[in-house]
Amino acid sequence: MERGIPTASYQVVTLEDREQVKRTLDLPVVVKPADQGSSIGVSIVRTESEWEMALNRAFEVSEEILIEHFIEGKLLAIGMNGPLPMPIIEIVPKSGFYDYEAKYTEGKTDYVCPAQLTTKEAQQCRDASVRAFKALKGRGFPRVDVILHKGTPYVLEMNTIPGMTPTSLLPMAARQSGLEFDDLVIEILKNARLDYKN
Repeated sequence: MERGIPTASYQVVTLEDREQVKRTLDLPVVVKPADQGSSIGVSIVRTESEWEMALNRAFEVSEEILIEHFIEGKLLAIGMNGPLPMPIIEIVPKSGFYDYEAKYTEGKTDYVCPAQLTTKEAQQCRDASVRAFKALKGRGFPRVDVILHKGTPYVLEMNTIPGMTPTSLLPMAARQSGLEFDDLVIEILKNARLDYKN
């Protein structure tokens, strides 16, 4: 945990180290590319027989990968309007794994917005998302993903350019907060314009 942000135990491995990768974490783990999105190249490794295949899959799309301790819990997405959290979304993939197909195929995943959390859980998740936003010097409309495990929100990542499709989470959270899709797009464009002096 750094800056008060709970995260899973992890190790970073580069393609240069591929031949001598030694896992420092007990199974299960998540193996994922460090610089991709939409769960491309991501695997959950529960048995030793899955380990090499997961490494190969991740290294096919990235020269640097993360190996993280797998945390069981509620998968939550917190869209950010600047440093202000939007309504929290719970993600419930019917397959049990929120992979590319579950993200982009209508009907493969259920979404609960606002998420069914206790007042304390919701506040802890919002606090964690704000800390992550500030630590990563976020701006605009990113999305912070967390796993809520036994009352602790473990931050998985901050998506700086979250999806904007009909099944995407940021527009869903924005709508719940009263910001329709077209208005959200306009706000994103207005915010991006602040990056340019002229």
